[in-house]
Amino acid sequence: MTFYKIMAECREHYPVAAMAAVYGVSTSGFYDWFGREPSARECRRDELAERVREAFDGSCGIYGSRKLTRELVEREITVCRNTVAERMRDLGLRSRAQKRPYVTTTDSAHLEPVAPNTLG
Repeated sequence: MTFYKIMAECREHYPVAAMAAVYGVSTSGFYDWFGREPSARECRRDELAERVREAFDGSCGIYGSRKLTRELVEREITVCRNTVAERMRDLGLRSRAQKRPYVTTTDSAHLEPVAPNTLG
């Protein structure tokens, strides 16, 4: 989130000039940004964030970025995994499914005799 977005959200509670001084930006830059139409990139990001949210909710919060990317590509939305992962981070989405911990089943530190190496 940019400083300008934060300033736009808080402008009813705090003066714009004070927030600009705190964030180290100019008030004219803020007003220029505030009056500008959103760029094509920003519109695409918002649209993609909406699609990622829909797919994530459709999976009941199970899918991670890899499966969400596959799901979106099946819906004919061109996107790469890193972009989906970034949108998920921005939206605060995390998969409920976690990797299973690695379980060691062999105990090599035992006191039992070791079988002889007949092949070596």
